[in-house]
Amino acid sequence: MDNADPYRRMPAAGAKQGHAAAAPAGFGPPRPRPEGLGGWLAVLAVVLLLWLAAGAAVFAAILILMSSSHAPTGDGLIRAQYLLITSGTLFLVKLAVLALLWLRSRWFARAFVAWLIVDLVVSAVFWIAVETVPAETVLSVSLLCAARLVWNGGWIAYALKSERVRNTFSARAC
Repeated sequence: MDNADPYRRMPAAGAKQGHAAAAPAGFGPPRPRPEGLGGWLAVLAVVLLLWLAAGAAVFAAILILMSSSHAPTGDGLIRAQYLLITSGTLFLVKLAVLALLWLRSRWFARAFVAWLIVDLVVSAVFWIAVETVPAETVLSVSLLCAARLVWNGGWIAYALKSERVRNTFSARAC
C-alpha cells in the first residue's frame, strides 16, 4: 500500500523542496480586482448623465414658466423660485460629481453620497411645500420620500460598499 496522501499539493515547478505550493483562493485562476468604469459603475455614469439632462430640462422649464404670461404669483412664485434655486444648485453639484467620476477622484464617493442625501432632503422639503391638502400630504410625501430613499439608498450603499468603487477611486501614488 502506497503512503502517498492523495490530497497533498505538490510544490510548484522551480519551488524549493520542502515548501508547499500556495493553494489557490478558489476554483480556477484568481479573479482580477474590479477596477475602472465598468459594471455597475458604468450604469451609474449613464444614470448621472440622465440625471444631469433631467436637471437641465427642469431648470429650463421653470425659467420658461416664470418668464411666461402665466407665471405663478404669491405662494406659487415663492415655490417656483425655491425650485429654480435648488434645481440650479443641484445641477451644479451633479456636474461636479460627474466630473469627479470621470477624473477618478478619491473624493467621488463622498461627494456622490453627500449629493444623494441633499437631494433627498431637498425633494422632501419641496414635496411638503407643494402639497396643500393636509390629509393627503402625509401619505403622498411619505410615498415619494420612500421611493427616493430606496433609489438613493441603493446608490449610497453601492458607493460605500463596492469593491470596484473602492479600487477605482482610492488614493493613487503619483
